[in-house]
Amino acid sequence: MSQPPLSPCVGICTLDRTNNTCIGCGRLLSEIAAWSRMSNEERSNVCQLAAARLDQQRRTNK
Repeated sequence: MSQPPLSPCVGICTLDRTNNTCIGCGRLLSEIAAWSRMSNEERSNVCQLAAARLDQQRRTNK
């Protein structure tokens, strides 16, 4: 059995109020709240989405 994905939390728990996205990890508030109830597959998907959000945010802020 594979290990569950680790939380992408980096300890910078601050929400961008415009889109309810954590500026530290890129997760939506709803994803953070549901994390403990997600399957490994759902967690992996959230990690990928969060990383894509952070990449987009970095490109936008340049």
